[in-house]
Amino acid sequence: MKILLVGGHTKLSYLAKLLKSSGHDVTIVNADKQLCEMLSDSHEVFAICGDGTKSSVLESANAAKMDAVIALTGNDASNLIICEISKKQFNIKTTLSIVNNPQNINMFKELGVDKCISEIQIFADFIEQM
Repeated sequence: MKILLVGGHTKLSYLAKLLKSSGHDVTIVNADKQLCEMLSDSHEVFAICGDGTKSSVLESANAAKMDAVIALTGNDASNLIICEISKKQFNIKTTLSIVNNPQNINMFKELGVDKCISEIQIFADFIEQM
């Protein structure tokens, strides 16, 4: 699969390495130029330095050719914008997002994000099952 990873830092690095080692074609968009250069060299991925909420930056990352986008920023509004632009402008079939505030999960789903992951909600659910 051709997968576009947008934003993030540590999660981005681990996920890029994992997906690449599983044979996926990974492209990264991140505002941190040094991180982009490091990941491009260490994980052999295509990296674009820029704001992933801008359609011109996503276009530079060949978003229209991607099978999936994963929004990993620490900001829910940015993640939602990334997913909406990816789906509506670039017709990316599958959108996935980190949702930092669990109260936003339903809104993300209602607005068309295919898969939402809230680490906080996962931990809370786990605690409730103990």
